[in-house]
Amino acid sequence: MATYARPGEQRTFTLRDLSVGGVAVTSSTVGATVTIGLYTTTGLVSVAPVPATAVTDDWSATLTMPTTPGTYVVTAVATVNYVSSTFSEEVSVRAAPPPGSTTLMSLRRRIAGDLGDLTIITATVAGIGANTFRDDQNLTEEPGAYKGREVMLTGGTIANLGVQRRVESSSRDSRTLTLDRALSAIVAVGDTGEMVNKRGIGFRFVDYHRAINAAISDMADDAPTPVTVTTAAFDRGTGAVIIPDDLAWVSDVRYLDTAGQWRQVSRTSRITGNGWQVDRSAGALHIGGSFGYSIHGLTLQLTGAKREGPLDHDEDVTGIDAEWIVARSCYLLMVAGLHGESPGSGSRERSASLYLQTSERVRARATRRMPVNMTRVR
Repeated sequence: MATYARPGEQRTFTLRDLSVGGVAVTSSTVGATVTIGLYTTTGLVSVAPVPATAVTDDWSATLTMPTTPGTYVVTAVATVNYVSSTFSEEVSVRAAPPPGSTTLMSLRRRIAGDLGDLTIITATVAGIGANTFRDDQNLTEEPGAYKGREVMLTGGTIANLGVQRRVESSSRDSRTLTLDRALSAIVAVGDTGEMVNKRGIGFRFVDYHRAINAAISDMADDAPTPVTVTTAAFDRGTGAVIIPDDLAWVSDVRYLDTAGQWRQVSRTSRITGNGWQVDRSAGALHIGGSFGYSIHGLTLQLTGAKREGPLDHDEDVTGIDAEWIVARSCYLLMVAGLHGESPGSGSRERSASLYLQTSERVRARATRRMPVNMTRVR
């Protein structure tokens, strides 16, 4: 699971409980050196390795993230008496989300919070082994109260981000969760996580994510996101360019002339006409007539809209109205949970009805009006 950073951000990476050849490496280990650097996925140096500093056997270094978004690999090399070990993790460098967008994590927390199914935990003491999590502030319910709940680590130790486990047992006296399987690394002070599936009758993380993405899909055609893309140089020999997969509608086509100015290409209603037309069966844009000859070899710019896609990672964002997604997701979860409700209780059925009413009320606001000249591609 990758961690995330913003372009140009200064990010501290920590290699915890370092050992080489089974022996702990600390600041007092004679002949020990540790460097941490950032590389492209093809192995090219992006940020030159810098020496790490140690606090006991935890080694840290601060790197300035590249300004170009993309996937990188942070790599630590530890050397003791000419014996080296290498440790790597992926880092996804992403631009800040656009105004009005919402992350998967934020949506999940809002939905689980509305349903009374969320506990946010923060480690106050380092784990004893890789299957414990202690939080003196929030794990205060009776012994065994958290058994069966799902935990996902959401902040702190990079190796644990996104890792999900089930609570095997919990202690009120020690404020500690014991997990059913070891995490990827021992929990450090300040690591954060979420617990859902309260008393085993709530919902799992996979349920929340499925409902969120279903809500996004339900609104995808009614709330497209405006987008502008550039294509490769136009070739009059083929007379067409393939429209990028995520562009579902096109409203305007321009070309970059030799003076560096964007000029508009006219639309035509005929495949052999003078201007552009969408060929939906081929997912292509045809340009014919005098335009096809005059813009040969020039870059095209397509303006249109895309459908909002599913969210897979906590920092993935959507521009669809958050209140709609929350209400619609709660409705879907309530409906899915009706089969587990005690006969005659009707509480989830009533909740489903209320959430459905809320989502329908919000739908008009969440819908985005598209320009009348928008042509559907797919």
